[in-house]
Amino acid sequence: MIRDNVAMLVQSLAPAVDLVAYRIVQEALTNVRKHAGVGHARLCLCYRPRWLTITVEDDGRARAHTSRAGSGHGLIGMRERAASVGGKLQAAARREGGFTVTADLPLRPGAALVAPVGRDVEERWV
Repeated sequence: MIRDNVAMLVQSLAPAVDLVAYRIVQEALTNVRKHAGVGHARLCLCYRPRWLTITVEDDGRARAHTSRAGSGHGLIGMRERAASVGGKLQAAARREGGFTVTADLPLRPGAALVAPVGRDVEERWV
């Protein structure tokens, strides 16, 4: 189910950023399915003049992850992908329970020199 809370102007992304954004959302939602113990998550796309902020959060169990052979690289991979286009990624347990992954990506690699501050722009939670 997709629910749109706020109208917004979606901006185009450079192809490399578009792929990174897609893969980060994909991995974050996979992590919710694997680790949170819930069947839903919230996804927010927040466009700024030079940045896209992606937030995926859930209300599940934020628990210590026990690594299995060949696993445990999801957060590392998301951070590396974000960095590859000049962005950054943060992931942490939420105080009220659950987990949040937030990626700040430039709309075009090399176009934004300073990471965004604050969350006072158009947002879309789906």
